[in-house]
Amino acid sequence: MVDLKELIKGGEKLAKKQLLVHQVSELIPMFHLVSPDGDNDVIVGCPWRNSDEKQIIVSQVKDKSHEMGAIAVMFIAEAWMASIPEGTNLAYVDPPSQQPNRIEVVMLAALDNKGNKEVSQLKIIRDRPGGEITALEKLKSDVGEYQLNLLEGLLP
Repeated sequence: MVDLKELIKGGEKLAKKQLLVHQVSELIPMFHLVSPDGDNDVIVGCPWRNSDEKQIIVSQVKDKSHEMGAIAVMFIAEAWMASIPEGTNLAYVDPPSQQPNRIEVVMLAALDNKGNKEVSQLKIIRDRPGGEITALEKLKSDVGEYQLNLLEGLLP
């Protein structure tokens, strides 16, 4: 059995190391496929540029997950989030990246083959807009639930 909270904590640690210690300019989206024996996990970096490439890569990750009999999967990526008033018709709302109240976050979502789920978001704090990342602040929110949609069907 995989402890999804620990899997997410490992993902948060990786994000902090990459963004704060190594100061990479952007966290590449990635999947962590957990093997049944726990010794042969696979990490897949996914530097897609558009939705077509995203579909292709997610399909390949699914194939790899099924081939290895993965028992859990975690996804990590940078994203934009924005608050939208309740009752707003989303068909007429600009994407979060174009919202004036947007925040930059690291989204983490994990799912196991028993249907258990775990999500986390880390707010990216910069010294100035577009500047150096100075901190990652854990958000208390379940907004990342939508990221779980990306994981549906990836496990055998």
